[in-house]
Amino acid sequence: MFRLSYNTFRRGLFSLSDEDYRWAVLRSQLPKWLFQVTNFVFISGIQNVLLLLLGIPAYIAAVLQPHTPLEKTDIAIGVGALVTLALEFTSDNQQFSFQTYKSATVRKDGTVYDAKKQWPGSRLHWTLDDAKRGFVTKGLWAYSRHPNFTCEQLFWVSFISLGFASCTFSPSPS
Repeated sequence: MFRLSYNTFRRGLFSLSDEDYRWAVLRSQLPKWLFQVTNFVFISGIQNVLLLLLGIPAYIAAVLQPHTPLEKTDIAIGVGALVTLALEFTSDNQQFSFQTYKSATVRKDGTVYDAKKQWPGSRLHWTLDDAKRGFVTKGLWAYSRHPNFTCEQLFWVSFISLGFASCTFSPSPS
């Protein structure tokens, strides 16, 4: 949540009067009644259901399961999740650094690129060839086409693994 909110903030997208451009495109391509149905079902309905489903494991852990000390597997999975979040944050910053460089060199849109203003881990040496290519191929992006997406999926796997670890590896009461 904080990672995505930070990315949205630094791109200047927080405004109560603005909406994601994709909704305007969708609205222009659907009849008004169908857009309203989509709005009600998808935006208002399904997203709330998804949030509820995401909260169920936390509820089970906090209320329904017996409280036991942390096991080594819990700590290992937690550390893995934190490392995954750090890698995801780094890949986001590498992408932002690249896009800032590309805007300053290829698009010449008035953006000023200063590597010193970039986060550590994203101060990669960009070249004009990188900008002309149009997509990132350095840093974490050299190992995965979408490292932030890969890390996002790995984070959720670790989140789910915590529940399985407590069921699978906890000693049964005698």
